[in-house]
Amino acid sequence: MKPYYYVFKSSGHPPSARHESLYSAHLESLRLAALHPGQLFEILMCLGTTQTGTPSTFWMDGVNLYQP
Repeated sequence: MKPYYYVFKSSGHPPSARHESLYSAHLESLRLAALHPGQLFEILMCLGTTQTGTPSTFWMDGVNLYQP
């Protein structure tokens, strides 16, 4: 699974749309910034997921925080 992205409005609600590419997230951040002048929008990348029940972490393709 490849990493994916969210656009987050600082001091706003949690992001709701998932973007499959950095390009798509960047376009969304530009669109939102134009609609909300003066507001800061952050582009966030999901690097991995963890699920309860059976504790385990799934790292996205090419991402491993513990390799030098």
